Amino acid sequence: MIRLTELKLPLSALPVVERLAVDAEQPTRAEALDPARIHPLPALHSLAAQALGVAEAALADVHVFKRSFDARKADLLAVFIVDVTLADPAQEAALLQRHSGHPHIGPTPDMRWVPPVTAPAGWPDIAATGDDPDGERRGTPAERRARQLYPARCGPG
Repeated sequence: MIRLTELKLPLSALPVVERLAVDAEQPTRAEALDPARIHPLPALHSLAAQALGVAEAALADVHVFKRSFDARKADLLAVFIVDVTLADPAQEAALLQRHSGHPHIGPTPDMRWVPPVTAPAGWPDIAATGDDPDGERRGTPAERRARQLYPARCGPG
């Protein structure tokens, strides 16, 4: 997939979500969060095709990753970050190569979670063995440390 950033549309291009009366039947969560209901997908589809320089038929899917608003000027803008899936996945590498210098076009980053730290092979499992590898990780119990620092306040140990 290809990530496109800084796709800007005027605020008037956003679909109007009507507020319902309190006693009206409320939409389900799935209906309320339907992307077609809250994002201007046809406009984003054509804007993404224009940014990539391809026909709209070459895009299989446009997924909105983030929507924000630019209120620095009098005309408010909706700014989108979208992930685009091409109809022909083999064309993706050539398209990324063609736009390699463009700051707002690139591959979609891998958003999977990975553990921040993994222990080296053979490292002892502290929880399983119950001891500290270097003996310095656990400090003095709080009460004893308080008595060492403030003997007048805590009294004799």
